[in-house]
Amino acid sequence: MEGVNVSARRVRMRRLLMSLVAALLVLPVTPLAVSATTSSTPGVTASSVTIGATVPITGFQMRAADSSAAAAAVFKYINAHGGINGRKILFQRSDDCMNLAAYGLGCSLPIGASTLSQTKALLSTGVLATVGSVGTGAQESVLGYMNANAVPQLFVNSGSTDWNQPAKYPQTFGFITNFKAEGKIYASYIKSHYSGQKVGFIGAQNMLGTTIFDTVGTSVFQGLTSATGITVSKSDHRTYTPFDALGGANDIVPSIAQLQADAVKVVVLASTPAVTGFILAAAHTAGFSPHWIISTSGSDPALVASPYEAGAVTLSSFPATADAANPWNVWLRKVLAADHTDVPAYKASAPLDPQWQCGASYAVSFLEALRLAGKNLTRPGLLAAMTRADYQSPAILALHYSSISHQGLIGGVLAVVAGKSASTLTLPSPVLYTTTASATSKVTTSAHYGVAAIPSWLK
Repeated sequence: MEGVNVSARRVRMRRLLMSLVAALLVLPVTPLAVSATTSSTPGVTASSVTIGATVPITGFQMRAADSSAAAAAVFKYINAHGGINGRKILFQRSDDCMNLAAYGLGCSLPIGASTLSQTKALLSTGVLATVGSVGTGAQESVLGYMNANAVPQLFVNSGSTDWNQPAKYPQTFGFITNFKAEGKIYASYIKSHYSGQKVGFIGAQNMLGTTIFDTVGTSVFQGLTSATGITVSKSDHRTYTPFDALGGANDIVPSIAQLQADAVKVVVLASTPAVTGFILAAAHTAGFSPHWIISTSGSDPALVASPYEAGAVTLSSFPATADAANPWNVWLRKVLAADHTDVPAYKASAPLDPQWQCGASYAVSFLEALRLAGKNLTRPGLLAAMTRADYQSPAILALHYSSISHQGLIGGVLAVVAGKSASTLTLPSPVLYTTTASATSKVTTSAHYGVAAIPSWLK
C-alpha cells in the first residue's frame, strides 16, 4: 500500500514539473522579454534615445556651456520633426562647473562635487553616451572611467590631443581642432604675415598654454618648434594662472609691461575668454597695441565682450557669425527661432554666437552617426557608425573619423574679430589651413573653404 502511495506521489511530481517547464517555455514571448531587450542598451527605448553632457552651467566658466545649449535646441527641433529612426533625442545636461566646484567662484555645486561625480550620477540615470561635454581638465578626469565602463564619450569640446587615442581610448572622440594643430597654424600665419617682427606669448599654465606655445615657437623647446622658424625669447614667454588673472593684476600687468618694453609686435594669447578680456583691457590701459592672435578657446567675441578685441585674429572652423547668406547660419536661425528656451540670448537682429555654431555642428554630426547606426541601436553600433558617417555639418571643413583617428576637425580659416563692440567673427580670407598634431604633418592651405550641403532630412 505504501508503494502505491509513493508511486502516485511520483506521478503528481512529474506532472507538476511538466507544468512548470511548460510555463517557463512560454515566458520568453511575454512583454518581459521585450523589456529585457530594450533595457540592454542604456538610454535606448523603442521611442527615445537619452544622451548627456557635463558642462559648466554655473560658475565663472558658465559661458562655455552655451554650445551645449544650442545642441539642445537642435535636438528639440529634430524631435519636433519626427526624431531619428523613430526615436526622440533626450539630452540631459549636468552642471559640473568644469571641475572647479571646490573653489566656489559662483559654482552652485557643493564642495567635493566634481566632473567625475557628476558623470557617475548622469550615467546612473541611463544614458547611451555623452555628447559635447566641455573642458580639457574636466574631461581628462573622466577619460579612464568612461572607457573602462565602455561608455561612448563623443565630440569632446576641448582641444586636447588626449581624445585622439583610439587604441587606448576607443570610446572617446574629439571634435574641435586640437591645440597642437592650432599652434602650428598660427606659426605658419605669423611667418607669412609678420615675418621679422618680434613675437611674444601669454598663456595659461596648463595644457592649453603649454601646447600652443610649444608649437608656435621657442628657443628652448624642441620638436615641432624647431620647424616653425619662430623664436620667442625667454623674457617674452609669459604665463598666468586663472586665479591670478581673476583675482587681480599679479601676473597680467607685469607681463604686458615686459612685452611692451621689449617692443613686441605680435602677441599670441592662449587664454580663456575671461582672461582674454582682462589682458586686452590691461594692454589698452598701458597703451600697448600689438597684433593680437588669440586661441580659439579664448577668442569668442560674445564671451570676451571687449571692444579692444577688434582686429584680433583667431582660428575658426565655422562660418562668419554675421553671414546671412550661409545656408547653415540660415538653418540655425530657423532652429533657434522655433524654440530658443535653451538659448534665450538669441535675437534675429544680432549675429550668431560662435558657441551656438559649434554646438549645432556637433549636434548635427551626432544625429548623422545616430541615423547611420540604425534602429537596432547599441553602443558598439554607434561607435562603428561614428567612423563611417559622411558628416555634413555647419563646419567649413570636413569632419573625419576613422579606426586610427578620433580627432574630428583639423583646421579652419584665420578669422578676424570685428564690429564696434567686437561682437562678430568675419572671414576676410577664404584660405583654409589644415594640419594634425603629428610631428610630420605640415600645415597645408587651400584657396577656399567649403560649405557642406544641408541633408534633406534636416530641413
